[in-house]
Amino acid sequence: MSKELRVGNRALIMLASLGITLLLARCGGGGGGTAGGLTITGDVFAPQGTPRSRSIAGSALPNATVRAYLLQRLDNPLAQTQTDANGRYTLTIPQQYAGTDLVIIAEKTVQNRTVRLMTILAATPPEGKMGVNLDAYTTLAGEEIVKLVRDSSITSPLSPNGVASVINQVRQRIDEQGITSLDLTVGGGVLPETPGAGLQGSLGSTVRTVVQQQQANLQQSTNSDVATAKRMTQFIRDLTDTFIGSGGDEQMSIEEAIHRQETVLREEVITPTEAFGERIRFAERVLGISRGWRYSLIGARPGHYREEAFGLRRIGDTDNRTWRVDSSLPETNGMTLTVVTQTPLAAFDWTPDAGSYTLTVRRTGDSALQYDGSLRVLARDSSGNPTRIACQITLRDRDLRTPIEFSGELSGTPRSGEPPYSSLAFSGTLSSQFGSVAIQGLQADLYNSGNLKQIRLSRAQVQSTTRRPVRLQVSNLSVTLTDDRSNQQPTAAAVNLSLEGENIVLSLSNWQATFEQVSGQTLPKTASATVQYRSPQMTFQGNMSGRWDNPRDMSTPPQRREEVPKGQFSFAGNLTPRYGSPASVEITLTSNPDGAAPEVSLTLTLRYGAESITGTVKGTLNISNGGLDRHTPFQPIELSLIHSPSNFQLEARAVGDRNRNVSGSIKKPSGESVAQIGRARDLGLPDFGDALIVKYSDGSFETLGSLIQR
Repeated sequence: MSKELRVGNRALIMLASLGITLLLARCGGGGGGTAGGLTITGDVFAPQGTPRSRSIAGSALPNATVRAYLLQRLDNPLAQTQTDANGRYTLTIPQQYAGTDLVIIAEKTVQNRTVRLMTILAATPPEGKMGVNLDAYTTLAGEEIVKLVRDSSITSPLSPNGVASVINQVRQRIDEQGITSLDLTVGGGVLPETPGAGLQGSLGSTVRTVVQQQQANLQQSTNSDVATAKRMTQFIRDLTDTFIGSGGDEQMSIEEAIHRQETVLREEVITPTEAFGERIRFAERVLGISRGWRYSLIGARPGHYREEAFGLRRIGDTDNRTWRVDSSLPETNGMTLTVVTQTPLAAFDWTPDAGSYTLTVRRTGDSALQYDGSLRVLARDSSGNPTRIACQITLRDRDLRTPIEFSGELSGTPRSGEPPYSSLAFSGTLSSQFGSVAIQGLQADLYNSGNLKQIRLSRAQVQSTTRRPVRLQVSNLSVTLTDDRSNQQPTAAAVNLSLEGENIVLSLSNWQATFEQVSGQTLPKTASATVQYRSPQMTFQGNMSGRWDNPRDMSTPPQRREEVPKGQFSFAGNLTPRYGSPASVEITLTSNPDGAAPEVSLTLTLRYGAESITGTVKGTLNISNGGLDRHTPFQPIELSLIHSPSNFQLEARAVGDRNRNVSGSIKKPSGESVAQIGRARDLGLPDFGDALIVKYSDGSFETLGSLIQR
């Protein structure tokens, strides 16, 4: 399959799955305009070959000067700004320039050479625009489009569809030539000294040919039906720009927020907890807290003991309230634990009769190691088992910048036999050099085997005190586990999570899931949640739910009918950008491999401003003798979309080996065709080969790849 056909085919399929792609891949945008002007935002990416970049796709260009010009007046900037550390810019221009063509140019001097990137914003929307990004592809296309407009009689405003199609074709040509680096410094070999003077060299000739071939596409259609049909396809671009339009930076913000949740849990909860556990392990085993250890002070008279490989050996006397243990084991050699009870005891035990317990751990030759704590048994049951213990511990050593401090109360519900408790509960705080953790109502229920049965948590708050402070809150956590000593697995879980910091809020609320064990793996059977994200650029909220009758690991493609998951997934979300029109997406994915016509179908509703698209995509499973064709799993794939308010309908169908044969149309409500969809060579445009295109009745066209490949 040619690259053009693969890209176009991907576009056709992804039109219907846009909602899933947007949700799982990235989100971005803003909402509303600014008083007295319209706002344009985007990101600037400099390609490899340009100083300080990494690949042809580019890396962010910070501290670049960005200016907006009218297409016909590149000598008079309308607005100017700087990119931030992430390469993002925000420009506000007077409202009177709505509907005009703008050229956005970014420049930065690096190592005495000027980097220049540009893009063209055709027919600037009055509400502003997100995702007006500048990269190698937009720069090459933009330079030649500006030259073409100067040298010909093309009228303004240009067609956004045509500009997007040119950029897509430039991307295709660069990919075909295997270009992996490009120097976009002025005079570096490709760029002219003056913007719009024409690209240099063989690459310039290639791009110029692409632009000239699409000269007619760059002009807005005078046919009202064609203009409406093009608005339908442009709708998809606008919606995509709104969701991913704040560029890689917003995507990175979301990814970083998710990563930060993991980091906070690891560094502010897990790492300090592990560090705490490692440091008190000596005390745990000697004091009988660790039941897996074969000896302890329980039942021992006050005195001086030595911890050896096979037990505690008495080596001296102390007073009737003190137990001292010197360790000779390798990892704790030189450490001494001292326990002093408030009242004398004949033998060591955890009992209210002792009053309080004071503990210290010191190490010979290491004055920095100071572990101090106090415990008090607040209650015992009729059999003498402690049911409530209050404790406070402070740990200092040379590996800690600040002490680890722990304070809390542990309670348990005794039972006969082993384990001695049917449930344990804890509330308290843990602070370290990374931050603090406050826990309320952590409870663990146990099976008769001693395995964890269920973990519940009322609330936990983690406050980071690192260089990038954030706050994580966990509430209403519940995890139910199997009773498998060798490999416990969850069967159900629920939680609320919220992360706040650095001007963003990311929350997952009312998340609930059930799980099923399949071939030794834990796979979700049902799941539902509400997702919220808020940043200076946008707010986003969505609800999702799913159920699977036969959960399957999809890391490898299914090969037989029974391996195809059967179930349904739905998502509905709303995005309010800071600039531009609000957008929303509703999707329902249904997989039914057992039906008379086994299929996977997707229904969707996409809204952007006052417009919407509703429709379905359906793929019939290509099954023969119970097996699923691994090259062409669907035969056919059918797509149907209706645009509102025009009621124009887009229909497309992909059949044949690897669904290579694509055909379709855009029709008016009356059924009259306004555009045809298919391979360019089949629609009278052999110069574009197998590229999938939309060819309109006025002779203009655009590539399907330009709808989703940004």
